[in-house]
Amino acid sequence: MLSPRWRKVVRDLWGNKLRTLLVVLSIAVGIFAVGMISGSRETTMTALNAGWNATNPADVTIYTDLFDEELLWTVRHMPGVGEADGRRAFSVRFQNRAQLGAAGNAEFAGSGWTPGNGAISP
Repeated sequence: MLSPRWRKVVRDLWGNKLRTLLVVLSIAVGIFAVGMISGSRETTMTALNAGWNATNPADVTIYTDLFDEELLWTVRHMPGVGEADGRRAFSVRFQNRAQLGAAGNAEFAGSGWTPGNGAISP
């Protein structure tokens, strides 16, 4: 035997079949929408990360004073530098293919590289 509370709930649900059906469908559509949004977010983030990594992004950007082609040539021929480009904004952007740790800074010693300020001295 059902308590009076549950009898009223069942009677209200059964007495308003259309409203009950609409509520159930609304909840189902809401759950479906949340699932679709979270699934499409995951797919989009994966595609964005893959696209970004495919562009070969730079690891370091160095800003310098006015420079000449000799400095650009020197940066291009540093060990571990894949690409270097001089910009009109007087910055040199390059990607270092080697992963430099704390000991990795030693290979730039004597080459004008100052790890503290990120600039190449002329």
